[in-house]
Amino acid sequence: ADPLRTRDPYWTAIKDRYLQLPPELPDLIGATAARVTENETDPYSQAVLLEQFLQEQFTYALDPDFPPDGMDFVAHLLEEKQGYCVHFATAMTVMARTLGLPARYVEGFALEAVADQEETWRATGKTAHAWCEIYLQGIGWLTFDPTPASRTEPPPEPTVPPAQPSLRPTEPIPEPTQHPLEPTIPEPESGSYLWLIILFAVLI
Repeated sequence: ADPLRTRDPYWTAIKDRYLQLPPELPDLIGATAARVTENETDPYSQAVLLEQFLQEQFTYALDPDFPPDGMDFVAHLLEEKQGYCVHFATAMTVMARTLGLPARYVEGFALEAVADQEETWRATGKTAHAWCEIYLQGIGWLTFDPTPASRTEPPPEPTVPPAQPSLRPTEPIPEPTQHPLEPTIPEPESGSYLWLIILFAVLI
């Protein structure tokens, strides 16, 4: 409620520090911010409109052109309509200040879990990011991320379909050239028992 918001003890100091703008700021920046938030007086709604404007009307690019010598950084973004997080966080911060919204540019890192190491996270250059924070009287700093989502191309379709896995061996198993040996029981020769009987009788 408005009566409670006016009791913010930090409001005066916040405005003195986070509404500063360079005197030579191009008129294009303030005029664009006013046009985007036209007929909106609520500070939070103004911040949301600025965020949506940069997210929806601009393109994410890692290789935008550098501003020409003497041209303002934010004015160049508004003309080229492409950039990365540093560009959009800077633009929203400056545009918000032209509307009387205390704003600051913030940089930080997202943390990614480290494989095979429990409760361990890592910050790398790939996880670096920049965003904007706006101070609302009686509420405090709120985070806004005006960077558009990056557009990633889908992987190309394979020209040759992958071979289907086969359950059969790729090479035939050679047949054995000889039959396996099997144990054989020798058969007694014919008449062998008769000679044994005659020999036994002679000995007796």
